[in-house]
Amino acid sequence: MAKDKSKAATQVALFATDAETEAVATAVFDDLGLDSTAVRRGGIDVAIEYLSTYSSPRLVVVDISNSELPLSEVNALAEACEPGVEVVVIGKHNDIGLFRDLMQIGVSDYLAKPVTRELLRRSIDLVRAGNQSLNVRGRTGKLIAVTGVRGGVGATTVAANLGWLLTQKVGRRVAMVDLDFNYGALSLALDQKATPGLREALENIHRVDQLFLERMLVHVDQRMALLSCEEPLDYEVKFEPLAYDALVGHLAKQFHYVVVDVPHGSGPNYKHALRAAAVRVLVLDPTLAAVRHTIRLLKSIGAEEVSTQTIIVLNRRWAPGDGDLSIEDIEKALGRRIDVTVPYGKSILVVAENSGELVASKNSPVTAALSELVAELSGRPRLKSSLFGRLMKSAARSLQNIQSSTGAASARTAPIVEASVPARDNDEAIMPVPPKKTNGEQSFASTFGDPYQSNKL
Repeated sequence: MAKDKSKAATQVALFATDAETEAVATAVFDDLGLDSTAVRRGGIDVAIEYLSTYSSPRLVVVDISNSELPLSEVNALAEACEPGVEVVVIGKHNDIGLFRDLMQIGVSDYLAKPVTRELLRRSIDLVRAGNQSLNVRGRTGKLIAVTGVRGGVGATTVAANLGWLLTQKVGRRVAMVDLDFNYGALSLALDQKATPGLREALENIHRVDQLFLERMLVHVDQRMALLSCEEPLDYEVKFEPLAYDALVGHLAKQFHYVVVDVPHGSGPNYKHALRAAAVRVLVLDPTLAAVRHTIRLLKSIGAEEVSTQTIIVLNRRWAPGDGDLSIEDIEKALGRRIDVTVPYGKSILVVAENSGELVASKNSPVTAALSELVAELSGRPRLKSSLFGRLMKSAARSLQNIQSSTGAASARTAPIVEASVPARDNDEAIMPVPPKKTNGEQSFASTFGDPYQSNKL
């Protein structure tokens, strides 16, 4: 549904679950002389519906009293807001733990019921004034870092198609950043000519403002912009981590998502780009080397926090072989689930890359798997696949069942595994069913040992 932009953006929108809070809000808005406000009965679901129809107000005040999973639901609300929107949350518990968690994900203030006129007015005044005693940083775009745990696993392909789906299927504005300064692989994947914009921005961060970015960004389409470069192979782009933080900070104020393609490496800037991201997408293939690299990388970037998330993507980029590790063995070694499995797409990826098109623009099992990744990042339901895509997945599952019942373990067919997403709050995690192991996969345990019996990974 297109947003109604015929009117000026609302200054403040409040969503309350009870009449008392509604009455207090109406009185406070009158006291402050706000003539462009909205008051609705309901919680976060009503707020998200409102924001999908109308332009985002400058301030959203939302009641989470009836929310079963408040952090997950507030995150979903944040995805529906435009960058720069402030959010104040009202709840029924004076919970310091919840307050801190909400502050970490960008909420400006938390008010416990009963909400008085003085309390609500003070909070609105402080947010509008940008008072530093509050967590007033506004709703900015989400920073996503995509990296391959080793070279050649298809991380750039995942990043490019992820950005395309976020723009075309979710309707969000996305900035793509390619930190591979010398090769410009992301520019090639998006069929764009590389410019020196990224190098100039990082080496002259003091010059970066909205006008500078407008000149440096390459607009792929109405919603997607690209910042990259393709420097001579003997030229090393040097920059400070603070310059990187400032650059992505500028982009996050203008775009809903900033997707950074981080090349495989071990330098300090590589590690900083991963640690600075709200979401780290680690792409691996089903090989022993990739699993070992993933274990080390997970330890390097540290454990997840309330404001960060790590997503593991298993990309079956090549035709399955007898030496591939099973999903079960990979998950045992990592000590966690694989979140998304991208099936082998035969010649789909090669044809798409050589033609300058993105595989996500076509209906295929690969697109269906990438849609699961988009749903995880955007907090929205899984993107609906076409009839063709559903038939393809159904046929693949039927073939797997036939092979299993006849004991044809040697028939190596690319499994279309239902991609799963990490559990949030108290949601149950659904484990993917691993394919049957072949003789070539039995050596995994002898290489790693049983990870549940040993801590020597």
